[in-house]
Amino acid sequence: MPQRIIPWHLVLLLLSLVSPLEAVASDHDASPLTPVTPIDAIEGHLGLGYFTDFAPLGVRYWWSPKLALDVGVDGALTSGSTDAWRAGGELGVVYALSSYHYCVVIARGGLGFRATDARGDVATGRRFDTQLSAFVGAELFMGALGFPNVSLQGGYGLSATWAHQGGTELVLGITDAGLNMLGAARLGFHIYL
Repeated sequence: MPQRIIPWHLVLLLLSLVSPLEAVASDHDASPLTPVTPIDAIEGHLGLGYFTDFAPLGVRYWWSPKLALDVGVDGALTSGSTDAWRAGGELGVVYALSSYHYCVVIARGGLGFRATDARGDVATGRRFDTQLSAFVGAELFMGALGFPNVSLQGGYGLSATWAHQGGTELVLGITDAGLNMLGAARLGFHIYL
């Protein structure tokens, strides 16, 4: 009689199916102090990180298991043949749609403002950008790897940017002001303290 060997990838598949069932059962038996979602462990902590290209450096603060606040900043200085500066910020609200194990599905809306000025050989003058953004994504916490306070995140959504060249009056036209709307993918991370 031939001996039958079970392939290793079938064993891994079966183990991955059993593992979530055990986690769900243990969540119901957990004490009130045991975190059930990843947000329970980081609620009330600041998360330093990088996320949007409009205001890339910032913090996230989960004040409840469903709501968080993002504050991002942007800035740059250059000197030489052209002296330029850029400063901006963005405020975002994050809503947790659902969570499972180490993953939280989120929806985020944001409003940002940025000012840019350049003087010198290639002077562009002042420019002001206002951006509205909305996207859906996920925040994946690295608790399975032993880093429960580190998260990677990504999402996809829309952003609309209105640009206005500086001056004493607003001139609507192709070269002075414009509205740009596009779909955008977002990738980033947070480290919660």
